[in-house]
Amino acid sequence: MANLYKKFATNPDKEKDGIWVNYDDARFLIARAGGANTRFQVTLASKIRPYKKQIASQTLSDEESAKIMVEVFVEGVLRDWENVEDENDTPLEFTRGNAIKLLSDIPELLEFLREEAFLIGNFKDSLTEETVKN
Repeated sequence: MANLYKKFATNPDKEKDGIWVNYDDARFLIARAGGANTRFQVTLASKIRPYKKQIASQTLSDEESAKIMVEVFVEGVLRDWENVEDENDTPLEFTRGNAIKLLSDIPELLEFLREEAFLIGNFKDSLTEETVKN
């Protein structure tokens, strides 16, 4: 028998407070996109509310959609960063504005971080037996 509760159990504190994810020398503190991170769900709901008709009719532009997703990620998932520089090699302070600019300028970085934020395994306390075996 499989105990699915144990298999899918995560640490709610990690989901809300975040985990550090490395990308080269840069480090990003990200919370889970979902789960116990209610800030993500609340942010997503509030950001898309004004666009519900456009979303339903599929008339929301790709540019507007990308803008919304960056804002949702920055406000609902991204908590901090270390060792991040701007395009001129100047250390970049973690602020909402800097994060929106960075992730808008480098959509591949946003995609990498989004994938990490959705991986349930990142927010578990320990490896499961199946993970260790694989």
